[in-house]
Amino acid sequence: MLRRAAAGLPCDPASMAEELRGLGLAIFADDLLEEWWACPLPLRDLERRLSERLLRRRLDLLGERLLAASRDPATTLDQLRTAAAEAGSLLVRLDVVRC
Repeated sequence: MLRRAAAGLPCDPASMAEELRGLGLAIFADDLLEEWWACPLPLRDLERRLSERLLRRRLDLLGERLLAASRDPATTLDQLRTAAAEAGSLLVRLDVVRC
């Protein structure tokens, strides 16, 4: 939608229907539209909420992997250190921590 708006193209559902169908996103877009009109948000708020949910999901997956490695008695100390180092580098890439 941002690309279309920046290009001066209309962003209403009817104008985007063809493109969404081609991407296989028509039903998903209809669901989003229904949710949007139930509780409309400014685009920046919507973008912020989506970014927040994505970050939470990534951190949740990272935490699950670390817990699984730490609780598995078959995991060696080197494997634990590797898992922790990988988690640390991912946190830096996600801009959650700074080194």
